[in-house]
Amino acid sequence: MAHPFPLALPLALASCAPLLPGAALVSAREGSEQNPCLAPDGQTLVFTRFLEGYNEGPAALMALDLGSGEERTLIAAGDHDHVNMPGRCFSPDGYLLAYASDEEERDEVWVLSLVDGESWRVTDRPGAGALEPGFTADGEGLVYESEGRLWHAALDGRGERAITDGSADDRQPSPHPLEDRLVFQSTRGGTWGLWEVSLAGGDPTPLLDEDAEETDPSFSADGGAVAFATDACAGLSCIAAWRGDSTEILAGEPGWYLGAPTQGADGTAWFEASKGDPEETGATAIWRVDP
Repeated sequence: MAHPFPLALPLALASCAPLLPGAALVSAREGSEQNPCLAPDGQTLVFTRFLEGYNEGPAALMALDLGSGEERTLIAAGDHDHVNMPGRCFSPDGYLLAYASDEEERDEVWVLSLVDGESWRVTDRPGAGALEPGFTADGEGLVYESEGRLWHAALDGRGERAITDGSADDRQPSPHPLEDRLVFQSTRGGTWGLWEVSLAGGDPTPLLDEDAEETDPSFSADGGAVAFATDACAGLSCIAAWRGDSTEILAGEPGWYLGAPTQGADGTAWFEASKGDPEETGATAIWRVDP
């Protein structure tokens, strides 16, 4: 069976050198570039650019043409934070993009049409807000997080309902690309771990919940693997892929941070990385690792 990621190799120590053989720096501009998300056709990568540093807004939504290397702004930052998620930020047909924005009142879920550039607000949760949206497999709904609980609604916000019961801190839902289920990070096991639940709700089940912290999950394009971040390595954080009963970790040297991975159909992985704690260095850049 092919490995979902290359076998663990040491990171280069130079900040502009490849992290490991086969890796390439994709984008590194001013600010901090985070949350790479691949379009269904594999030709475009969307990410969030925080202008003032790691998780420090305002933040713009950017699109990178992976063929030409041309970059364009989808939504300019202005005075707001516009933030996408890795994994399922695109609708299955690639025409819509889900993101969170504080453009009106507070953080809420929005959708941008990539055809005509029009956007609309999906959620309205006074006092709570909503974050971390992803499209369901049929493209007709969104899942998202609000106050540590997972929710589902139609693209116009109708029919909103809870998926999880609020008994734990549940975040970063990533819907399966082909089935009505999702993976998310949760504290149900005591530390951050990866859990699954049906889109209809019910009792979540652990996917991978060990002593280490597993976060930032996203299904691969074919749904057969889950990419995630873990601190079960020598680095500050490493990226990994779970497939069936096996887990492959892309480990880094001490002092490196790797996070928020997304994986294409051919096994190529994109992630954010920083030499040093991004909370201290203030920035991450987007990297790619080929299979």
